[in-house]
Amino acid sequence: MRKTLYSFLVGACLLAPFLLQAQQVQGLAPGSLKMPKHKIAAKLPTATERITASACLMDTVLYPLAKATSLAGLLVNNATSAARVGQYYNAAQPITVHGFQFYAWKTDATGGINATAVCQLFLANPQDSMPMGAALATVNVAVDTNFGGGDLAVLKKIAAFSLPVTVTGPYVVVVGNPTANSIGVVVSDYQAGDGQAEWLAMADLGGNWTPGYGVVLGPFPFDCDVLLQPMVTYNLAADFSHTPSCVGAAGPVTFTNTSSPVFSDRMYNVLAYAGTTGTGVDWDFGDGTVWQQVVEIDTVYNYTVGGNYIATLVDTLVSWTNGFCMADTSIALTGPPLTQFTAAVNGNIVDFTDMTGSLSATYSWDLGDGNTSTLQNVQHTYAALGTYSVCLTVTDVCGTGDNCQNLDIVTVGTMTPPPGGAFTLYPNPNPNAGLAHVALQLPAAQQVQLSIYNHLGQRMQQLELGSVQAGDYDLPLQGLAPGQYLVELRTETLMATQRMQILR
Repeated sequence: MRKTLYSFLVGACLLAPFLLQAQQVQGLAPGSLKMPKHKIAAKLPTATERITASACLMDTVLYPLAKATSLAGLLVNNATSAARVGQYYNAAQPITVHGFQFYAWKTDATGGINATAVCQLFLANPQDSMPMGAALATVNVAVDTNFGGGDLAVLKKIAAFSLPVTVTGPYVVVVGNPTANSIGVVVSDYQAGDGQAEWLAMADLGGNWTPGYGVVLGPFPFDCDVLLQPMVTYNLAADFSHTPSCVGAAGPVTFTNTSSPVFSDRMYNVLAYAGTTGTGVDWDFGDGTVWQQVVEIDTVYNYTVGGNYIATLVDTLVSWTNGFCMADTSIALTGPPLTQFTAAVNGNIVDFTDMTGSLSATYSWDLGDGNTSTLQNVQHTYAALGTYSVCLTVTDVCGTGDNCQNLDIVTVGTMTPPPGGAFTLYPNPNPNAGLAHVALQLPAAQQVQLSIYNHLGQRMQQLELGSVQAGDYDLPLQGLAPGQYLVELRTETLMATQRMQILR
């Protein structure tokens, strides 16, 4: 948020009489305008509201009013005071401005009881935060002499743009009066310094925009806000990063909230204005603990054991006039490898295929008969019948995982493999349309069985084709999740396998 050092103020105020020339900003003494009775509260939603909330509705940004201790008025005309006044707003992400709300009245009946306020939207100059370029939107709003005892509900005016404008950087909303007959515009108390030295307000004097620290009203600097309150919509997206990149062992993980900038902006989030943004942040760290609300927007969590977790963040933004909106996201935290492999047995020759899915990993096979390997996939011939305990250990950046399976060798010697082209599987990869196709060409008619195994070696589907020699057959894939599978063809004398991938 723009903020100017106090050291600029003294010099600017001393120079102000020379800068303003014929026009001087003219204030109306505080006290005649009534502060609203209601308090702006950073109330969090109930559990039921959390479930039903889905989007950010249009909000009227009451940031200037929230800072005010009392209210004052400012004369706006093109003869003796500021011809236009403006209020600066942040936009660290796209903000759609639909118009703005302000409070004004015609100060007397000179020239009639009605006047026209020219309401505009400008981009803010990155050098001095003043309005720059042509107006992005302009609308005229009628103002009359009804002061209503200083009640803001009577003085409230709505400047609704014919088309909303989306800005991607800071902007200024402006109210102007092109005539010499004054209108009064409500500001916060400049005598009390309600602007908190943020210098968000500005005045057009003699055709030149002057920042608040360059303006004085009698002995007082223009340290206040003009109650020009934009009506806005914006997107809220939850996001976060975590360090380290995986949970390989017990220990702390730092979670950094990287959600939409609007969530941390005190102009748009009442929780940020109150300095309690963390109360709108809820974490589920995926290890079975209860949802946790943290004091700060970021947090550190200690996992008691390494593993794979799904961490979830829920952001709750409390708006000024429309309750709240929420966004959530989940990120998978990787742990040690979940080591998996399949074994395709052809007599006493076995093809071992790693199905772990780790990247940049190392592999260590114990084949159960005294032989080992460091290849990812291994073919091994067993010399004798029996049951062997085969173990695979996979190590990657997240740690080490292993898996052991018992393997039965019941035949010494291989089954006769099918001739080339006897078993064709298509489409492969499969787009998970619910069906694959098998083109079969055998040397003679045999009883044929087709089976699908997952990466755990579990049989997921089985199809008995009966006594066949050749033809195209459908292989149903219903209920199979995306991933790697092994399709096995088996007859009394033949056995063959092919790997199949099902896409998302």
